Amino acid sequence: LRRTLAGRLPALPPGAWEANTVGNHDRARSYSFYGDGLHDEARARMALAMVMFLRGTPVFYYGEEIGMRDAPPPAIEEFLDGLGVWFYQELQRTGIEDDEAYGAAAAFCRDRCRTPMQWRNAPNAGFAPPGVETWLPVSGDYAVGVSVEDQQDDPDSMLSYFRQVVEVRQENVALRRGEIEVVPGTGDVLAFWRRDPEQSLLVALNMSAQVSELELETPIDRMIYTNYPESHGDKQTHTRILQTYEIWIGDTEQILSPGTETYQNRGL
Repeated sequence: LRRTLAGRLPALPPGAWEANTVGNHDRARSYSFYGDGLHDEARARMALAMVMFLRGTPVFYYGEEIGMRDAPPPAIEEFLDGLGVWFYQELQRTGIEDDEAYGAAAAFCRDRCRTPMQWRNAPNAGFAPPGVETWLPVSGDYAVGVSVEDQQDDPDSMLSYFRQVVEVRQENVALRRGEIEVVPGTGDVLAFWRRDPEQSLLVALNMSAQVSELELETPIDRMIYTNYPESHGDKQTHTRILQTYEIWIGDTEQILSPGTETYQNRGL
């Protein structure tokens, strides 16, 4: 990600403004795509934060804000995606057994990420009235908390977290419109500055299940946000200790930061 950003951002023409996203209707949902079976929700939250805090317009595929997962059709006869059916048939032609062909096609079929939005713990997840057969079947995890209604008032839910990072972006001008400078050589941490004449923020995303240390040439004056209950490091420190999958944002009064790969887009 760091290498991609450092290569792409300077190539944008003056005045360019990106649309950032990690999910869409043609690929695995971000919760499933980034999951490792142990830290799935932490990784999904990291993906949401990255999209929210990069320079550009954040674009989210429906259901990402509540952590919807892939839900492939249980049998090939229930596939509606023509591409998935074709892939299954091609695998069969090469001599692959039905069960193995189905497993591969289910991971490829786009039906898995197009299931209806899950509004509540009710028939059809509240997407359609009871007794109505939806075009694609509703994923069954609406009954175990993956719904808007169940997460609405839970402060620890994915939806509440999503609202937090939206609020952080809205309240900080550097995150809304600031330039972006990618910090090189930060290991498992994706770090970048967001700079505006009014504000300079460091965004640090520890994309690791290990505690990571981030060394900075520019000290941080105060913490703006962390997804951990307590902050790490003292005021004016050059070192940040980031917990596993921690999302940390710090503020500094200094506008210039030496030792960064800089994207200057003054045309906007």
